[in-house]
Amino acid sequence: MAINEKQFMELMVGKSPFKEASEYFSLSMPAIKEIMDEAQAEIDLMIMARINQMRWIDYTKSDRSFQKNKKRVFVFVS
Repeated sequence: MAINEKQFMELMVGKSPFKEASEYFSLSMPAIKEIMDEAQAEIDLMIMARINQMRWIDYTKSDRSFQKNKKRVFVFVS
């Protein structure tokens, strides 16, 4: 846990996640980086697929009480 950005960067240099994973799994740092990059690419694809399936439906006009209060009503459909 870091209290600010500077401390976070210091922790990242001192306790690199790549270095710790490399030591834990007994793999080289380039091998760990490749695995992490592949995992991140897979996560990104899953997120984009999920985002493309999502829809927001505006129900503001269907409820007069919200129209009077100038509030908007949306329904999120996944």
